[in-house]
Amino acid sequence: MPETTDISEKKFKVSNLSYRYLMDPKKLSGIFLGSFVVFSVLDSNGLPLLRIILLVGFIFFAYKHTIKNNMSVTYWILVSLILFLSTIALIRGYIVYGKLAFFESKLILGYFAVFSFMILFINSTQVKIIETSILIGSILLSIYFFYMFLCLMNHNPICLGDFLKQNYTLSSYEGRIKLYANNISIFTFLFPFVLVKSILKDGSQRLNLFALFLTGLSTFISLRRGVILSGICGLIITIAIISFKERKMIKRILLVVLLLFVLLTTYFSISTAKFDQYKKEILSSFDFNKNHSNLVRHEQFNFFMEKIKNKPLFGYGLGAHDENYVRNKNNPADFELGYFKMIYAGGLTVFVANFILFLWVFNKARILINRSKYLAKKIAPTLAGWLSLVIYHASNPIFSQFSYLLFYFYLFYLINVFNNMQIEDYQIQS
Repeated sequence: MPETTDISEKKFKVSNLSYRYLMDPKKLSGIFLGSFVVFSVLDSNGLPLLRIILLVGFIFFAYKHTIKNNMSVTYWILVSLILFLSTIALIRGYIVYGKLAFFESKLILGYFAVFSFMILFINSTQVKIIETSILIGSILLSIYFFYMFLCLMNHNPICLGDFLKQNYTLSSYEGRIKLYANNISIFTFLFPFVLVKSILKDGSQRLNLFALFLTGLSTFISLRRGVILSGICGLIITIAIISFKERKMIKRILLVVLLLFVLLTTYFSISTAKFDQYKKEILSSFDFNKNHSNLVRHEQFNFFMEKIKNKPLFGYGLGAHDENYVRNKNNPADFELGYFKMIYAGGLTVFVANFILFLWVFNKARILINRSKYLAKKIAPTLAGWLSLVIYHASNPIFSQFSYLLFYFYLFYLINVFNNMQIEDYQIQS
């Protein structure tokens, strides 16, 4: 009888500990945040209700442990200025374009405001959760990518269709296989992030290399020229910053690049597409005479130049469009050139405010990366992915999507957390 009592008491203690663990606000906030990040990787702009619930859940349980040292005054001044100017653009746009102005405002006055103020709830613990969740999300996304690839190639015996509803389509042109989907553009951030993380040996190297192989192969199979070129540019800038102080990194970089070259060479040799055909596809990004998507962007550039010169400072307001030039009937204010659209709607004032914010955080990241090896490991991977997204936005307005704006602000969260650390803290960790 006493033994039974002891067993019952032990079971009660275990269940009580489990309950207390799950009811711990810090643990719950981490679960909500991690799930939110993973879903943001997997789905570019869908599942809005689920992600709102996850985000609200994180903020609700995280409010008790907000960080004591907030981002610098410069950050808040620039964020407030951008929101103020955008509100003016909303009012001006509503007068001319009606409800379409409110539809467009969800990006700058909704997403931008939410993620800019979310910085109050991100500390070093949340940074680790986000970092791990990005890796998990990248692996799951790559697996789903290959799953859909095999489905479309009719080589998947357990194909259940595109249950994430990302509109995967497979096409072939002159021997080139191209896979399109709504969520593929996030590889612009994921591949540079995982590559630099692997180079700097941050965290589990086995997990990093596994994620690197999957995201790298997915990126090249998708053959999204903008994703590949933007990722390369982001990597070059970040590696240049790292190598300026850590010259030994160059050997490690060359080793990783050689490994990727071997893997890609092996892939191209068994692929139905030839390497020179992929090369031509990438180089066609600079062809403005024959490439259809480039012709559209060139035409759009001329349209913006003609419009902007008439109202350069404050633009035409949110929802701005011209009935004589409509790219998308469902949303006539939809354009490919992200930054020109910003100037067209909000004027040079909004663009300059955003550009100063970009320069400010980029300079902060550069300084911290050169301050210690530990900070370089933590900030450089995100900087590489962040730069790639910023470059990609020039020709594809990805920041109009909820999840991508999260990864833009993630660099601000990192700067805030590590900038507030005491010098001895990261010296010990490095």
